[in-house]
Amino acid sequence: MTRAGFGMCGRADTGAGAEIGRRSRWPCTRLLLIVAVCIAGLISQTAIADTQVGYQEITAQVGHAIELTVPMSYDWGTLSIGENESSLQDIIVKSTAPYDLLVRADRTKMTQYHLASGMYVSEGRELVNPLQWRETSMGSYLVMDTVDMPVVTAAPPTGNGGSVCTVVYRQVVTYDDQSLPDGMVYRIVLTYTATNTV
Repeated sequence: MTRAGFGMCGRADTGAGAEIGRRSRWPCTRLLLIVAVCIAGLISQTAIADTQVGYQEITAQVGHAIELTVPMSYDWGTLSIGENESSLQDIIVKSTAPYDLLVRADRTKMTQYHLASGMYVSEGRELVNPLQWRETSMGSYLVMDTVDMPVVTAAPPTGNGGSVCTVVYRQVVTYDDQSLPDGMVYRIVLTYTATNTV
């Protein structure tokens, strides 16, 4: 008696037996395909559900920054007998923090200066009266000093527009003061300092 074949798991014969074997394997293959699709769907859903959320905190501080703009020079021209008052001088400060504005001079009195050499004249003349100054909101003039004097104290941060502090100078001239030869002037140098206080 001739065997038609061993079925799905045995060795397949040729002819009619082989065709029966192929037909027997198709339901098994389709079942495996369905199972694979289902597993892939479950894996995909698991991957979507497995999401982590993290939070990052960012902190910062604005550094102390201050900018000072002072007129480079002021030519008073020819002084007259009596009180000579300068034009208004704008001192501009920009600051991110509260600040003080200070002023000092290299000497208290305007002193003879040689323009060509760029030096004060040794044992040169001085004006009799010291230079005076005031911030325009102040009521009276102060005598200029060689140590820092407060112009503005505990001023608030300025913003981008900055803050303008207006200063005016006064020089009293008498007949005890002398005219200088050509190439000479009376000179004084002021130093303004703006510093953050916080």
